[in-house]
Amino acid sequence: MNDQSFSNINVKWKRYEYIHTLIGSSISTSARIIDLEEEGIKVIEFLKKFETKIYKYTKNSHRAPWEDLQFRKSQKIFPPRTILLIVNFGDNYTTQNEIKS
Repeated sequence: MNDQSFSNINVKWKRYEYIHTLIGSSISTSARIIDLEEEGIKVIEFLKKFETKIYKYTKNSHRAPWEDLQFRKSQKIFPPRTILLIVNFGDNYTTQNEIKS
């Protein structure tokens, strides 16, 4: 099949995405939440978008079980009343700067 055979086929693309939403009546206060997004898209466009996202997915699907294993090992190794701080720097840049300083 070539690109032309996909050019007129539409599919429904459902995915969870972060969106910003307002909290209460305040315009200046917003939150980032995950919501199900859905759109009609040509197959060839879907494949192009999916290709850009697959690396992040495969990296996360490998890393998440490894992180879970490390956390469970840490719970067994550290003595009671030890504080275990886990920070995801990829999602929270301001915290990273605060911890470094």
